[in-house]
Amino acid sequence: MIDITNLTSYKKCVNRINNNWSNFLQKREKRLLEFHQYGKTSEKISESIMDTLFSEVLDWEISLLRYQIGNADIILTNQGIKYLVIETKRPGSLQWSERAIEKALNQALRYAIEQHIKTLAISDGSILYAANVIDNNLQDRVYIDLNKSSPQLDLWWLSVHGIYREYTLDSKPLQNRVITVDYDISDKINNNQKLHPKYKRPYNCFAYVGDINKTSTWKLPYLLINKRVDTKRLPKAIQTILTNYRGKKVSSSNIPEREMPNILKKLGSAASSIGLMPNQNIKTSEIYYQLQNALDQIK
Repeated sequence: MIDITNLTSYKKCVNRINNNWSNFLQKREKRLLEFHQYGKTSEKISESIMDTLFSEVLDWEISLLRYQIGNADIILTNQGIKYLVIETKRPGSLQWSERAIEKALNQALRYAIEQHIKTLAISDGSILYAANVIDNNLQDRVYIDLNKSSPQLDLWWLSVHGIYREYTLDSKPLQNRVITVDYDISDKINNNQKLHPKYKRPYNCFAYVGDINKTSTWKLPYLLINKRVDTKRLPKAIQTILTNYRGKKVSSSNIPEREMPNILKKLGSAASSIGLMPNQNIKTSEIYYQLQNALDQIK
């Protein structure tokens, strides 16, 4: 397991957090005074606090914060990829209310699932809680108390170079609570959409589709039905092309050779989206090194 404290991106981000935390607290206090004294729009106050936190304390350019996409308050993007959805609530409303927290999480999770975003956060300007979306449930990532006078270095896990990494600290917030949302992703699937008889997913979950009307031509499943990366089948799909999987290797009779570059790029994009490529994780599986080598040859 990689030691994040040795990463240059970690050191730079920690230095940025340390240098800007005091100024952030001052700006946050000013925003909260606007809320208490002048009755400013409540959720907008928390939203502005998040703006300052992510663009000044962390390393997200303000242009990478998008607003009201699919009803989500804030979505953080980079290179066109959505990495984090943030649901903001009235200042102080989440601090002491378990019911309010659960409601906000359900709302944020709904937006994350609908837009295929793997990390979400909720904040009321006083707390910031972030979680990973795993099989439509939540697994804790970080909990930040924005009232603390000391710089909150765990924020690195929500930075540009921390957001795509697997959370690796030994102690996680809120006792590793896993929260189930009252939301069925299957509702988003057209009931008339044809599913593969074996894998129970539509054609666009496969890396190669010969004929959209013939499930026998749908090869190399690598996405789940909700279009998130299937972490179990992705390496199998890559192995089937580059080496073999259980003694089977794809042949030109199943997939035309001319399609291989596009398929490999598609699988590489999926691996990159979850931080498995060698430039993202030097201790990744050997198959991803082989994939990178193949991609280098077809550029």
